[in-house]
Amino acid sequence: MIVAVVVPEGAAGKAYEYAATTLLCDCGCNPQSVKECACGRAEEMRVALAQDAGAGKTGDAIVAAYVSKYGQKILVSPPASGFNLIAWTGPAIGVLSATVLIA
Repeated sequence: MIVAVVVPEGAAGKAYEYAATTLLCDCGCNPQSVKECACGRAEEMRVALAQDAGAGKTGDAIVAAYVSKYGQKILVSPPASGFNLIAWTGPAIGVLSATVLIA
């Protein structure tokens, strides 16, 4: 059964959009944001996000709830802090080191 998602308007709509583009669909398909994924699980998540946003939760609060439940793996991109800095800076340092080594 497919349920149509009614996207809230105003501040709730912005909260929904933020959460839907920040969170990954946890269906196991190709990693895509909830907004972009076309599977049934993404549809369920969109309905839940719309309900949370319609209930007055901010986008940050919705995302924080999912992160506390599933961990940082639910995020489209990891935050640039702590150990995750290696994911952001590692490739640049590697390319720079290789360039210096080759030169």
